[in-house]
Amino acid sequence: MTTIITKYGYGKPSDSALAKGEVAVDLNEGILYSSTNGSDIIELGRGELDWDNIVGKPEWITEGEGFIDITELESRVEVNEVGIKNLWDAINKLESDLADANTEIGKNAAAISANAEAIAKNTTDITTNKNNISTLNSQINDVDGLADKVAENTTNIGTNASDIKDLQ
Repeated sequence: MTTIITKYGYGKPSDSALAKGEVAVDLNEGILYSSTNGSDIIELGRGELDWDNIVGKPEWITEGEGFIDITELESRVEVNEVGIKNLWDAINKLESDLADANTEIGKNAAAISANAEAIAKNTTDITTNKNNISTLNSQINDVDGLADKVAENTTNIGTNASDIKDLQ
C-alpha cells in the first residue's frame, strides 16, 4: 500500500518548500497546499466549502445564498434517468433490428447465390440453343440443304405427276 506523507504548519508554505505533488496543511486556516513542479505553491482547498471557489459549476446548482436547489437537482436526475432508460431501450431495439437484418441478409445472400447458379445455367442453355438454331439454319439454307431439297422434290413431284399421266 502507498504511504502519503503530508507536511503541516501555520500559514502558506514558502516557494520550494514542497516537492512536486507533496501535500501540506495550514493548521491555522485549514487550507491544503501542493506543488506542481517543486518550486511553486498552489492552493488545493480550504477547510470550509465556498461555492465561489468551485470552477465550472452549472448556474442552476446554486440558488439565493449559495445553497443547492435540491428540487431542481432531483428533477434533473429524474429526467436523466428517464432519458437513459429510453436510450437503453432504443439501443436494445436497434440491436434486435440489426440481428433481424443480419438474418435477412443471410437469407438474401443464399438466394443470390442460388440465382447466380441459375443464371449461369441459363447462360449455358442460351448458348447451346443459339448454336442449335445456327446449325438448323445452316441445314435449311445451305447449298443442298432442306430448302434446296424441298425445291428439288417439288420439281420431281411435277415430273412424276407428268410421267404418271403419260403411263396411264
